[in-house]
Amino acid sequence: MQLNTIEEYVDAFIKISPYVQTLYEGEVSVAITDLEKFIYTNYTSKLDLKAKEGDAIPKGGAIKEAIDTGREVVKEVPSHVYGLPFKSYAVPIKNDNQVIGVIVFGKSLEKKKKLNAVSEEVVTSLNEISAALNTVSQGVQSLALMNNDLMEQSTNTKNQMEEIKNVVQVVESIASQTNLLGLNASIEAARAGENGRGFSIVAQEIRNLSNSSSESMKKIRAVIQSITSSTQIINDRITEFNDVSQNQSASLEEITASLEEISNTSKILDDLSNKL
Repeated sequence: MQLNTIEEYVDAFIKISPYVQTLYEGEVSVAITDLEKFIYTNYTSKLDLKAKEGDAIPKGGAIKEAIDTGREVVKEVPSHVYGLPFKSYAVPIKNDNQVIGVIVFGKSLEKKKKLNAVSEEVVTSLNEISAALNTVSQGVQSLALMNNDLMEQSTNTKNQMEEIKNVVQVVESIASQTNLLGLNASIEAARAGENGRGFSIVAQEIRNLSNSSSESMKKIRAVIQSITSSTQIINDRITEFNDVSQNQSASLEEITASLEEISNTSKILDDLSNKL
């Protein structure tokens, strides 16, 4: 059917208007103009374009631009203009290639703006979580380095204890030999009788000193053994902590990778919302 007049376009559009509203879920406001004024309006309750039938076409707007250029004009209108953000489509109506009017669609962008806001909040939250995880990861790495230093110091202590044990063994050997020499000296002093009495006293003191040294070495050996055991326990705990740190680092890497995937998905969502 050929439509020649603006009135015929209005009549035709009135017939299909309910289907348009159904198609866009009732979020589209519609108006039709001739070259001077609005001749038909059908606004949703949320998106009132203010203009009434009979009102003059505003100068400098999308409708005037569509009339002057003969081309479709698409613009986004911020919320402060009509109280709700929407995308405006001004489509020129032509007869014999001459513009005789304009059909105006106003599509609400409220859902898009909400989606954008949610997407931005998600990105912001992900960035904050990522920064926090980075801080935790750095802390774990620092603890791992400190543990390595402790392990090295503990190993050095253990090695030094082994050296001290060797020294103790030498001292114990000397004490044993000294005790034997004192015993031999006592025997020789006894053979010397009265002439060896003074030497006998010295020999006894040597044996007493040797026995005292042996007892001290036993105590030192016990202390060394205790320190060595404690050092080994510390080494075992440090090793366990290093294992835990490595597991935590691996878990943090997995979490960071998951957050990166969520961030990428959020960016895709934001891009899609911008195309609505």
